Amino acid sequence: MEAELPVVEIADMRQPGRFFGFGKPKVILPRPMSGSELYALRSAPGGHELRIVASGVRMIGSLENNAQYVRVRTSVRLLDTVFPALIEDGNLNKWDLRLKGSWSVSDCRMFLQAFGLEAAMPTSELSVEMVESWIANSLGSHVRDAIGGHSVNDLCDKDSLPARWWEAQMPNWLADCGVSVKVKEVKWQSADAANLQAEQARLKGLARIEEERNRQRQAELREEEANARYDKEKARIEADLALSAKEREHQLQVLELHHRRDIIQAEKEIEDAKRAAEMAAAHHVVAIGQLRHDAETVKTAKAREEEAQHRHKEVVDRLAGVEGVLEKLAALPENLLARLADRDASKANAAAERLVSPEFGISASALAVLGFRVERQSLVDGLRQRSVADGNKIAIRKTELVTRDIGTVKVKGLPVNTSLQFEFSTERTGYVTMLNVGTSGAVYVHVPNAYTAVEHAKVDGGRSYQIPGDELMPWERLGKLGLDYVEIGPPGWEHIAVIVSDEPMIGHHTLAKATSESPFVRLATEDISEFCEALNSAPSESWSADVLSFLVG
Repeated sequence: MEAELPVVEIADMRQPGRFFGFGKPKVILPRPMSGSELYALRSAPGGHELRIVASGVRMIGSLENNAQYVRVRTSVRLLDTVFPALIEDGNLNKWDLRLKGSWSVSDCRMFLQAFGLEAAMPTSELSVEMVESWIANSLGSHVRDAIGGHSVNDLCDKDSLPARWWEAQMPNWLADCGVSVKVKEVKWQSADAANLQAEQARLKGLARIEEERNRQRQAELREEEANARYDKEKARIEADLALSAKEREHQLQVLELHHRRDIIQAEKEIEDAKRAAEMAAAHHVVAIGQLRHDAETVKTAKAREEEAQHRHKEVVDRLAGVEGVLEKLAALPENLLARLADRDASKANAAAERLVSPEFGISASALAVLGFRVERQSLVDGLRQRSVADGNKIAIRKTELVTRDIGTVKVKGLPVNTSLQFEFSTERTGYVTMLNVGTSGAVYVHVPNAYTAVEHAKVDGGRSYQIPGDELMPWERLGKLGLDYVEIGPPGWEHIAVIVSDEPMIGHHTLAKATSESPFVRLATEDISEFCEALNSAPSESWSADVLSFLVG
């Protein structure tokens, strides 16, 4: 029987992750899976609209990147439910009923509409314990009615209501719940005050979970409304022909500042509500464990509680730091905050590159938390961090770079029409991936390429390699097509990244886009996200990287 995996989980693919790139929570597009049903979910007047996508491994509908998905597992789970202090004997002793057996979701759609969609969140899956508690609540009044007129002697000694009797009642009692229950064992045990107290704590915890998850939904709704107001006001300012370019940029700057402050506040509310829900869920599971006298369940729940507290502190500290970043952005002499949110992706990318460069030194992760699209900057920043963390096992060298001044900072620069050729050395053997993040924001895979297949893009530790060079990017193949490896601009920041890994980071499906005439694959936004996911999921000791950044122009 499957005990650990969640009963319901929601994958929200509608928005990019708030912590895009390295360190962000991974959201993986759902896939068909045995023992489950997968639904696409959308809000509808008066409730939710569900469209089944897959049943088991059989596809019924199509998956989309921009959607919300709900997976329900139909696996059989163990049932162990206690109904405390149900009946009293002649000596005024109270007795508990304990039903043991199994349960499973029998009608996924009915189960979701009855309980699953109200209890599960994209950030918090629906656990086995929560469903068992809901089943116990659904059965409570029926159980009390069923034992009316029976004595403790009838129930305990004569077994007047055996397991098969209880099981026969379940389809009627749970007809609208979408779950099936089998009862294998019935136990009557003398009640104690601890059981009654644990039951009260369980009921209180279930109500608290519902309250906090509702608070989280309300905070998320306010965030969506704030985003809608922002989009409307931004469109109005951009369309106002009476404004001069300077006035328009100033108003957009002020709008961005207020909007990002609202978003940070909403994020804080969401995180507070999420933490409270997680804490309530942990207390709830502790109460269930106490009812069952299950020390292991209590121990596990307390460990989850500590983990939730630690995670919440990390997020709150990060948001507090971002508030300082926002103030710093607002104080900049140029309206870079407004440019960062420009609808023109190239302009937004140029603003992001300036902000994360030595000129201003804003971290890409802080901009991501603020809701800006900085996938490329996050990728470069993550690779740079890995280079430092693993002791620079890869080193990129380029002799054509010159020193340039930007304000009070000196940086490496490369004039337009200068060769892009460089050399790198590696201490480790493995598969090499070389990326070029251009000044326009375009990300190209230069190795592997149309001339060097994935399986042949390998390097040996203790050696140096030229790019272009015979082994990884042959000059003669480029020359035959009239392709020069030269910096053509436009002005801005450019990055060359080299990754050496135990397994290839670029798949054949990506390289299939390369041709002899166009040997380098350009990565789309979703490809960059997939690449980041591959790096995130790979063991840290399985790859190394280095990044060379320079100012073009």
